[in-house]
Amino acid sequence: HTRAGHVIVVYSPQGGAGTTTIATNLAAGLMRKGIKVLIIDADLQFGDLGVFLKIQSQSTLAELATKVNDLDIEFFDSVISSHESGLKVLLGPQRPELADEIEATPDSIARIIERVASDYDFIVVDTRCHLDNLLLAMTDIASKIVLAATPTLAGIKNTKFVLDLFDRMDYPPEKIMFVLNKVDEERNKNRGTVATESIEKYLKRPVNAKIPNNEPAILGAVNKGVPVVV
Repeated sequence: HTRAGHVIVVYSPQGGAGTTTIATNLAAGLMRKGIKVLIIDADLQFGDLGVFLKIQSQSTLAELATKVNDLDIEFFDSVISSHESGLKVLLGPQRPELADEIEATPDSIARIIERVASDYDFIVVDTRCHLDNLLLAMTDIASKIVLAATPTLAGIKNTKFVLDLFDRMDYPPEKIMFVLNKVDEERNKNRGTVATESIEKYLKRPVNAKIPNNEPAILGAVNKGVPVVV
């Protein structure tokens, strides 16, 4: 039967904001009996999704990108991997230089997603910091964009730039979910971080979710190859 095919793109304009952690936990959190979830590693050069989920795959996005025009579900199913949780995983190219081929047709990943969307309830896409046509083709077809940042001056400056761009692209505000990651508890606040209220005022929009700074839990989960939510 045809499934909802909700596409959720997780993006941050800053490195180290935790998009892979957020994407894997979001995908794992959406997994329910009878719900089909696919996670895609669209960080084409240095994607870490395979490391996070302890999955290795011979076939990746690189194999699919050349076949976008006549992509059938059987072939797609042979390329994706399964995590023990039942989560379906599509990894990025095995070597950084293989990214060039995909980047040559910037809408390739978006078109792959459109082809297979009706086969899944949710498709979560982990992306890299690079703001380019490849990313914008994916945010265009997304039902939701999870925009992540850390509460630092650089993080917030770059977030403002991205929000302004999305605004110019006429994305409705509710399409974007703004998430602050690595938020310190009040008592541990260091001087380099910015208060949530100040961030909301500056960006003229609310912070939709805050994820506490909990390095040990995250690292422990990565080393076990299971999402934190599990």
